[in-house]
Amino acid sequence: MKVSHIEHLGIAVKSLDEAIPYWENVLGLECYKIEEVADQKVRTAFLHGLGRLEGACAELLSHHGGAGLGGDDPLQEVQSGLDVSLGSL
Repeated sequence: MKVSHIEHLGIAVKSLDEAIPYWENVLGLECYKIEEVADQKVRTAFLHGLGRLEGACAELLSHHGGAGLGGDDPLQEVQSGLDVSLGSL
């Protein structure tokens, strides 16, 4: 199977306020949109500039329900699935 396109890469972070400056100033990406997904207690930030991945963006996700990454955090399930998927490569 050949990958033809990547729309975005989702990355869980503890704090968007801390992560965005790093991704912009150190990695050279640009944050162009921040969204709140209230029913999932998640904030997301979208960043341009993934180089050769034309049209792709990075999506930083931060849970703000008080549990951090773990416990009742909806991102925990996503991270677990990603670990399993990457482990099978």
